[in-house]
Amino acid sequence: YNKEKKSYIQSNTDFTALGPILDFATVTSNQQQAAVTCSGYGKDGTLRVIRNGIGMQEQAEVDLHGITALYALKLPGEVYDKYLLQSFIHATRMLAMEGEEMGEEAIPGFELEETTLCAANVCAENGEEMLMQVTPTQVILVRYDTSLLQFSKVDSYKASDANITIASAHISGHVALALRG
Repeated sequence: YNKEKKSYIQSNTDFTALGPILDFATVTSNQQQAAVTCSGYGKDGTLRVIRNGIGMQEQAEVDLHGITALYALKLPGEVYDKYLLQSFIHATRMLAMEGEEMGEEAIPGFELEETTLCAANVCAENGEEMLMQVTPTQVILVRYDTSLLQFSKVDSYKASDANITIASAHISGHVALALRG
């Protein structure tokens, strides 16, 4: 608690805003990648050279049309994400990491014939980690049994006479839904 500012929240680091970035080009100088950006606009516009930061290395490129959202999911107790859920306009697809390979795999209990509005890892009140999917017609909760290495649908909520239009979830298990109808 900061008594002077009367706040529990404090800033650890400040970064100069680069937006809006109107154009950019990548350059290589002394074997170091850099991006030159046209940042800002009008009399406050600047050219910025960005050298250090997050190093990105492209691992794969897939051209998929119609994706409306992507969600990363992990198995309970794991540190790294295993699943990449792809939401399309009228369907959902899933990819799973197996070692260095990624292939199509479905989580039993998840609805793949509808678009996904939200997918997340959530915790139940007892602390058990589960996977949740929200579609326009329902909320699905799936458990992964680490001893049997299998999924099972735990529960679902179907909105009666209404469609779910917006959904958001928190790891704590709280879900917010907006309904229309």
